[in-house]
Amino acid sequence: TSLPLGLASADALRSTRHDNSDNFTLSDLKAATRQIIRWHNRLSHVAAHTSLLTVSLDDLLDDPFNVEDRICSFLSVEKVTSNGGHIDEEELIGSVQPIVELNNRVLTQIGHSSGLEKAIENVFEPVMKEEFRKSNSLSAWPCQSFWSVGDDPHPAKHLSLPIQNIAIEMSPNCNADYTKCTVEKDRCEERGDAICK
Repeated sequence: TSLPLGLASADALRSTRHDNSDNFTLSDLKAATRQIIRWHNRLSHVAAHTSLLTVSLDDLLDDPFNVEDRICSFLSVEKVTSNGGHIDEEELIGSVQPIVELNNRVLTQIGHSSGLEKAIENVFEPVMKEEFRKSNSLSAWPCQSFWSVGDDPHPAKHLSLPIQNIAIEMSPNCNADYTKCTVEKDRCEERGDAICK
């Protein structure tokens, strides 16, 4: 099983493909990983002003009933299910496991096509270190652009279509209901302008 960051990056890549192909490159994986880390940088700033609940996949798989209780408590709602009781643990695990397996398959394919095979996990540490350095451990604001995630020396150029699609999905929609873009950087992100001059 892969690290959660690897699975999240693979999931982001898979979400961009409507033809179910898994032909992603090592550069795509690194770029998606940068985008996921930058998304968490944004969330850390939102969390400073908004209540958030983090539910890990491990917790969900290990003790779905406790996770269900935590979510309901966080939302201040009573549990309501179709059968009047708790969710079915086997059904929950059965619905999550295929997603994990698909994401692992994406990582395996990228590892195979890039010649890394079993060492695909080694890709994430240098990307994480660089992103944490750039973001001052996820505290810098505004955070780095979702559009400048390619490999140096020109991280905003030559982004693949999947990476562009992830950037579009992660960028703010300043015209959406209940959304207010008060920082110019948000408007730049919405336009796909990584430089934001």
